[in-house]
Amino acid sequence: MGETNSCDIAKTDCCQIAITIQNMAEIVDRLVIAVEGVEPGWVVLSRSELSLFPQDQAPVRLTLAPPAGSESRAGTYELSVHVTSQESPAERTTLPLTLEVAALSAFEAALRPQMQSGLKEGIFTLHLSNGGNSDLAVSLSASDPEDGCTYGFSTVRTPLPAGQERLVQITVRPKVPRAPQGGKTYSFTVVARPEELPQQVKQVKGQWQQIGPRRRRRWPLVAGLLA
Repeated sequence: MGETNSCDIAKTDCCQIAITIQNMAEIVDRLVIAVEGVEPGWVVLSRSELSLFPQDQAPVRLTLAPPAGSESRAGTYELSVHVTSQESPAERTTLPLTLEVAALSAFEAALRPQMQSGLKEGIFTLHLSNGGNSDLAVSLSASDPEDGCTYGFSTVRTPLPAGQERLVQITVRPKVPRAPQGGKTYSFTVVARPEELPQQVKQVKGQWQQIGPRRRRRWPLVAGLLA
């Protein structure tokens, strides 16, 4: 048995390998083919068994097709292709294969709500999702052009496993406690940076309006003289 073809799973949706199987016995034999090392649903064989006369050979095509998205984790998989004789089950040949599944990024970030107002602080929720096939660790920061607010995160670094989501609370507080008459609006940017994929950094915009003091209504003072 020998491998005659291979491909890179990082560049294609599937990997096809042509294998030649030869019966080296002196009798007609039925040979069964099995693959170990990955999920059965990843493997498609053009045939899982065949009968061969002595010294005859036949091709078998092995297709490896990991599912898209987070179901197929990125990494290196060591596979074994076993060919077992049905006439002599102790006779088995094994072909080792290595499958490389490349990391795919599908990282997203969204701020909810995008605009809020209040007297002392604003509470926002940052929604993070990882639709890729490798685990991430996401670092968070926020700023505004005026440097007028402080930003508190429920966590400034959060693990984000493949196929999962995380919610992070952000508290926005003005550095000047008292807003001017009519209030003040701060536009800020939240940066979510996956440490493993820094090129996939996401920036989301938000606004917080600090409500100013209300103008007191003045009533005229009426003085009367009672006789």
